[in-house]
Amino acid sequence: MPRFVSTLLALSLALPLFADGLEDLKNPLGDSVVGEWTKYTIQSENQMMGKVEIPVAMIVMAVEGANIDVKTEMEMMGMAQEDTQTFDAEGSIADMLLSQFNQMGGGAEVTIEESSVEDVEYEHEGVTYAAKKITIVAKATVEGMGMKIDINNTTWLCLDIPVTGILKSVADTTIHMGEQTMEASTVQTLVGFGLEPAQEEDKGNEDETGEF
Repeated sequence: MPRFVSTLLALSLALPLFADGLEDLKNPLGDSVVGEWTKYTIQSENQMMGKVEIPVAMIVMAVEGANIDVKTEMEMMGMAQEDTQTFDAEGSIADMLLSQFNQMGGGAEVTIEESSVEDVEYEHEGVTYAAKKITIVAKATVEGMGMKIDINNTTWLCLDIPVTGILKSVADTTIHMGEQTMEASTVQTLVGFGLEPAQEEDKGNEDETGEF
């Protein structure tokens, strides 16, 4: 995956960690069970690559005390990739997302200019969830790449969703590299969630959450 695309995906996934009040929320990994999974579709559009749709799956592989191993699988342009990270279930949501951001984004420095957090209801496939809506306007500088990014990000979080708790995340970005400017948008949408093995229809998760 091109590095700047990885950076954009990381920004869209991780920006909520800087919003006021998010650090006080319960970490969704706190009650993790081996085999819990979430599946997303990430739709990315920019002037260089056009429209790209990326399937992403996250699954809890191991729980050892507060250490939670999460494997992320994604496919882009026919190439499958996977990575396993260890998160601290006793840390805040901010800690969890910061770890993900550092490993995916490669050292971006983000400055929040505006942010808000509000309680909302979010409907997904006929089910209404109590969620936190985090809206952020920010600027990012990626060291070593000469890249500056203007970001408008909105994310809906819910503790009922395993792993990261993300229901949906929308990021509109303007990327500055020297004299060149590129507009980009990234939409991360929940497809399903449940407990492995998701292929077993008798688990009762398929109708409500989709297949892994």
